[in-house]
Order: sequence, then structure tokens, then C-alpha cells
Amino acid sequence: MEFFKNKIVLIITIGVIPLIIIGILIFGYIGNRNTEKATDTTKTEEKQADTTRPATKVSDKAVVNATIDASNSIKYYSLDKGQTFQIPASGGDAKILDETSLAGITSVEWAPTAPYVLTQIKDRVYTFNYSTRKSFAFPIDVISGQFLSDNRVFYTFKNNAVGGDAAVDLSVSNPDGSDWKKIITLTSSAVYLKGVPFQNSISQTLIPSSYRASALRIIDINTGEAKSVLEEKNGLNVSWSPDGEKGIISYTTERGGSTLGLSVINKAGIEVAKIENVGTIAEKIAWSPDSKTAYFTKAEVANTKILPDDYYSSNLGDFNESLYKVDIATATASQLSTNIGNIDSKDLFLNAAGTELFFTNRKDNNLYKVSLK
Repeated sequence: MEFFKNKIVLIITIGVIPLIIIGILIFGYIGNRNTEKATDTTKTEEKQADTTRPATKVSDKAVVNATIDASNSIKYYSLDKGQTFQIPASGGDAKILDETSLAGITSVEWAPTAPYVLTQIKDRVYTFNYSTRKSFAFPIDVISGQFLSDNRVFYTFKNNAVGGDAAVDLSVSNPDGSDWKKIITLTSSAVYLKGVPFQNSISQTLIPSSYRASALRIIDINTGEAKSVLEEKNGLNVSWSPDGEKGIISYTTERGGSTLGLSVINKAGIEVAKIENVGTIAEKIAWSPDSKTAYFTKAEVANTKILPDDYYSSNLGDFNESLYKVDIATATASQLSTNIGNIDSKDLFLNAAGTELFFTNRKDNNLYKVSLK
């Protein structure tokens, strides 16, 4: 009898032990899965948290069209008095470069490689040479001006003899007004003109509107010949690369709509690739110095807004901005940040290393920056 009892105990033991082992293994597996799930959740949360890159303020002073040089020194005019300041890109105290007050200053452009600056003050266009300390006032009928990549200035001049008040002559001269030359007469001043770097040409579109289709015209500075090189698109505008070999056009995908599209074009203005699934306005695009990469900010607004019209009329309300990077060779965009803050960026530019994006915030006109790395 004792023998049979021992045998039964042995059989039960042999049957129970594997069950205990299996139970332990199952418990351990579930525990590990829960740990992995928790870890994955933490990683996901960290990844989501990493997509927020808040912009930081560089200067508390309201600025007009800041610029940066190779030494990472930023120059700007103050919006209140029109005085010239210099500040390190890292921030800190600003150093005054010129105490002269220019009341009513509305825009500033610094020459690419010359000591000139182009300003618009109370509807009058001027240049100033920081080396010679001499200024030049363009004729009173000049509406606006911009620098070309060779430091010459192209500008529009009212032509009342052709088409009444609407027509303008597009002309070019040296910064001091010498060697003046008329390029072409435009039938309307309601256009956006931008120099194509190093191509001796100027691009032209109508003032962008979701309700208005515009072609892209390329004007040859030497001959005055103007060619329409791109099929008409509503809300069309363009941002050219620093080397002038490429550009990015922005446009409205549907008349009267809120969705913006982007495409890469070549120096002739021909569309070569669409940048899928994202859009912004051309004014919010900045290029890397080597022209291989572009960065842009995007206003995150309701789809009831009309773009770009509501942007130009300052009717977007309160919004945050996101940040994107574009690989020009592949025409692909990747999001760097879902939120850089309660920002409305304009006048964007990069430092020489391409590691930081600087811009003026339209909401307070202060200078900000955000890391790109």
C-alpha cells in the first residue's frame, strides 16, 4: 500500500511541477510585455515631446529686416527710431552702429556683398553707403526697389504716360543711381518682383490671391524680354535659392480655398517636382547657404481661412506655427516641430552654419530664433 501511495504522490508531483513552471513563464512573459509596452509608451511620449521646439527671443527691441553676416553678427534697424544696431546671434546686449534716427522707416534690405543698405522711408526709396557715409534718394516717383545679386538696384517707377496711374517702368541702376537703364514697362504695379540670383533676370507674379490666377514671368534684364514660363496658379508666389538655380513656388490648390501647395522649380521657372502633403506661403521660406535645403514655417490655422489672402490682410487670428525641412534634391518635406510657439514669422534667414533659423515675429516685431538641429 505504501508503495502505491508513493507512486501516486510521484505522479502528482510530476504533473504539477510543469504546470508551476508554465505559470511562472507566462507570468514573466506578461510582465515583460507590460514593461515593454510602458517603455514604448514612454518613448512615444518622448518622441512627441521632442517635436516641440519653442522659439527663443534674441532681442526685446522691435526690428526692421534684420540680416546676419559670416561672423554670426546680426544687424538691424530699430522700428521705433530707425537707428542701426548690431547684436550677437547668441543674444545679449545690442551695440548701436548708427545713432541717426530715420522716423517712418518701413523696410530695409542689405546689399549682398557691398556696404550699401536700401531703405524705404515714408514712401521714399533711399540707399546709404556705410563706407562713405553717403546717401542717395531715388526720384519721388520710384515706388519700390530691391538689390540684385551683383549689388545693383532694380526698381519700379510710375509711368503716367502709359495706362494712367497703373503702369510702371522697371529699371536698374547702381546703388548711387548711376548707370540707370530702363528694362521694360509693366502695365500694372500690382505685381511681386524678385531678382533671380546670378541669372541676370527678375521674376514677376501678380499680387498673390486665392481668387486670382497668375503666371510666372521671367524678365531678362539685358533685353527686357519677358517670358511666361509656368502655367497659371492661384495665389502664386516664389522664393529663389541663393545660387539662383532653383526655387520653391507656393500656391493655392483650389480657388478660394485654404490649402496651400509647394513645388520645386528650376532657374528657368519650370516646375520639376511637387512637395507633397504640406504647404506654406513663400514669405515663410528660408534657404541654406548651399541651396540644397530649405526650411519653412507654417501657420496652423483653421481650414475656414482663405490663404494666402487672410495672411496678407492680417486676418488669421491667433495661431501657432510649425517648422519643416525640405530636401530639394528629392522634393520631400519632413516636420521638425509641431509647435515653435505663438509666432507669425517673417523675414526668415539662417546663420552661416545652417544650424539656427532667425526671423521677425509679426506679432511683436521682435527678433527670434529656433534650433534646426
